[in-house]
Amino acid sequence: MKSGTTKFFAPTLLAIALTSGLALSFAPEAVAADPAPAPLKIAEQRSTDLRLGAGGKAAFEPVEIRTPDAAFIKVHFERLSLPEGVMLEVASPDGREVYRYGNTQRDRYTVAKDLGQDGRLSFSAMSIGGPVAVLRLVGTPREPWNSGHGVVVTRYLEGYPEAMLGELQDANLLGGQVGTKSICGVDDKKAAACYASSDAAAFDRSRPVARMLSSGGSLCTAWRVGPDNRMFTNNHCINTAAAVAGAEFWFNYQLSSCGGAQGTVTKVAGDQMLRTDATLDYTLFTVKNFATISSFGYLGLDVRAATAGEGLFISGHPGGRLKELSVVDDRNGGGSCRVDSANVNGNGTNTDIGYYCDTEGGSSGSPVIARSTRKAIALHHFGGCLNSGAKFSLIWPQVSTHFGGVVPDGDDGGGTPAPRFENTSDYAINDNATVDSPVTVSGISGTVLSVRVEVAIVHTYQGDLKVDLVAPDGTLYNLHNRTGGSADNINKVYTVPVSELANGVWKLRVNDNAAQDVGKIDRWALQF
Repeated sequence: MKSGTTKFFAPTLLAIALTSGLALSFAPEAVAADPAPAPLKIAEQRSTDLRLGAGGKAAFEPVEIRTPDAAFIKVHFERLSLPEGVMLEVASPDGREVYRYGNTQRDRYTVAKDLGQDGRLSFSAMSIGGPVAVLRLVGTPREPWNSGHGVVVTRYLEGYPEAMLGELQDANLLGGQVGTKSICGVDDKKAAACYASSDAAAFDRSRPVARMLSSGGSLCTAWRVGPDNRMFTNNHCINTAAAVAGAEFWFNYQLSSCGGAQGTVTKVAGDQMLRTDATLDYTLFTVKNFATISSFGYLGLDVRAATAGEGLFISGHPGGRLKELSVVDDRNGGGSCRVDSANVNGNGTNTDIGYYCDTEGGSSGSPVIARSTRKAIALHHFGGCLNSGAKFSLIWPQVSTHFGGVVPDGDDGGGTPAPRFENTSDYAINDNATVDSPVTVSGISGTVLSVRVEVAIVHTYQGDLKVDLVAPDGTLYNLHNRTGGSADNINKVYTVPVSELANGVWKLRVNDNAAQDVGKIDRWALQF
């Protein structure tokens, strides 16, 4: 710390209790299990008494709000009024995050009506990642300081330590739905970045997904929809204009590579609420500084009725963690996530689709994405195994005017997806045997030069297997050749260079080359 810096040190008693093994007497009181969806609480309001203004040596010296292990600090200004030419800077110690606020010129900020903020003299800075936020006055005053000038901070939002969110969720200390109720069997979720190569389509469609932080410290998932300034989350996450204006949204809150470091986060504030509905549990809204999130792309909407058995995946921030993808479903024998029921009750009768794809508190608001179209077909909001999401076939008529009546496409290649052909029947893989699963392709003229092959094989020893794509003329294209050792299952998307007439019977051929371990072809698909 630089000489002259003032520290406001606030120990996180929750963290102390957990790391020392003490009873959780300082932690939030355990929340009783409740079947109704609710956002996770991942931060606590802390009191302080911090004042910056004219007079004395310390007027322009930095002041720190420092905690031992906070995930982030979000400063609330009780009052900010400064002479022309002077601004308050709120920054991380390394300078990676810097926001400046004056009377008329301000960087990004939020307004929390529930905290009594008016958006003029009182408002909140954007959150600063990590346990330290540095505040200092900068600039040269172009008018005299007077008694009305100064900065008063009486509270800030302190994020619970990231490393402890899982333990806190398991202890039911974060509110929301209890995590184990939504993990159906084994937790099959992975960091989104871990699918960058093995399931590039799912990884790409996770780009528009963001972490939402409310003014009160609760968390949900939100995401961009369509090319314009439109975003979705759940009604039970934010459902008023004030709640939208008080929230911030973190894009690229994820690992930069599988097992790597965290990526650079882009944060924007909520702006206007466009439409909300409690029964279908959605809120459609806009954000400020929309241009800064354009690189993360946008999802399209699939407003048809879902079909039982069709593939899906879910991207979100379960447990408040860095972005994850739910792709695999062990309740389906280790196969891919799918629609397990096309009609289940949500907040209304038959408003939802059901699936065993793993979710947790924090997944609320996540897009449930149809594998065949790579568009959001439902909005996740319920756990319970079946987990469920509200149907966009029902949401769309309520929000269509906000899209000019045109169902939005995603930015992953445009409108109508390429023709896709799928076989979802199970084909047993026996010891030392070969099995073919056929797909008949029709209606495509001419020769294709490449084909996208989605494979979901349930088997307890990858190293036993040789997997080939068989073209209608009998040509073999190898996809997998006895690699992977004792790892379970093959869930992967292959792009295969071919030069074949598309129409005809294609086959996925699996050859088991050893004893003891068996399995099945769960499903596979071709897309041209």
